Amino acid sequence: MTRAVLATLIACSSGVAAERFIEGIEHSPVRVLIFEDMQCPDCADFRRMLDERLLPNYATRVTFEHRDFPLAKHAWARKAAIAARFDALSPLLNEKERRLLVAIEASTAGRGGVAAASRATGVARSTIGRGLSDLRDGAERLGQRVRRVGGGKKAAIELQPGLLLALNDLVEPAIRGDPEAALLWVSKSQRHLSAALAERGFTAGQKLVGRLLKHLGFSLQANSKTREGASHPDRNAQFEHINAEVKAFQAAGEPVISVDTKKKELVGNFKNGGRELRPKGQPEPVRVHDFMIPELGKAVPYGVYDITASTTSPRT
Repeated sequence: MTRAVLATLIACSSGVAAERFIEGIEHSPVRVLIFEDMQCPDCADFRRMLDERLLPNYATRVTFEHRDFPLAKHAWARKAAIAARFDALSPLLNEKERRLLVAIEASTAGRGGVAAASRATGVARSTIGRGLSDLRDGAERLGQRVRRVGGGKKAAIELQPGLLLALNDLVEPAIRGDPEAALLWVSKSQRHLSAALAERGFTAGQKLVGRLLKHLGFSLQANSKTREGASHPDRNAQFEHINAEVKAFQAAGEPVISVDTKKKELVGNFKNGGRELRPKGQPEPVRVHDFMIPELGKAVPYGVYDITASTTSPRT
């Protein structure tokens, strides 16, 4: 609907089309012409009556056509009308269509129209000039492109040579994960990376850093417990010796015991991870704070597993 209205404005841009606004049914044998001034208090009263009484009852049968009629004593009336139309339509239009809309407003405003439209809408005069040029070329020759080929802001990596390489150098020491995996992980936050790039003379916000990291194949991940410290030179031989002893005891029918000890746990009704089956809406109540109960203390859970008999005995 909005683009159809814009197409009509373009087709009639040599007249007063930009100063028209249609409400109600578009094609009706009954047409009401409303000449209004945006600074006129009587016009404001009529606007309220139109909204409250006329449109609810006659919108499907009558065409209400609004036309600008700024009085000489109201210096801001025309600017207010242009701004009101632009604010109403602008969010629904793309860049090219907004440029054409403001150009239509400028062309129908007469002498000084470009300056008036620019002040009312905030659109640069050079942009309005391009819109007027587009109108002179004709709507049928504009095509579907919003910008010319090669138009628009250049990519940050083009405007700042070396940005991508600098970012890659910053995240290289923080890479985590399997080096042969297709997906790499980085533990540095985008905010810290943005600040580090600024120290190197580059301008890159957090969102841009995120897009560049994705381009490089990185994603953010928290730290992971993967390092156990230095390994003993005879570590492998130790495990081979234990494995040989286990097989020998099992062959002789002797028990082989494996003990697995876990971290200390608070004793009492404290919250723990996991879930258990309970009546719906009746979760087990636990303490809000994890403060140790002095008389109960802590426990060290461990499990005893008989490898030969394949039996388990959990203990605390």
